[in-house]
Amino acid sequence: MSITNNYQAAVNLMWLNLETNEEIMMKTLESGKAGSLNSFVGHAFVAKTDNKKSNVVSCRGSGVEFALNDRFRLEESRAQEL
Repeated sequence: MSITNNYQAAVNLMWLNLETNEEIMMKTLESGKAGSLNSFVGHAFVAKTDNKKSNVVSCRGSGVEFALNDRFRLEESRAQEL
């Protein structure tokens, strides 16, 4: 899965362990950059800064892309297959 940061600042991408509610740091994504995460269907993620936390999104399979918008919401879109 991939995530694009369209927010005005760098964010930390966090995996949510749904059994323990623990947030595990996966990577930092600079503003305007995209990054990929190895994941499995059902894994949950959020984006965070020191004082903001996005909505929770879940991996739904290969080719899934998310973008963090200027309102600090992660929105899903499917990658186009060639």
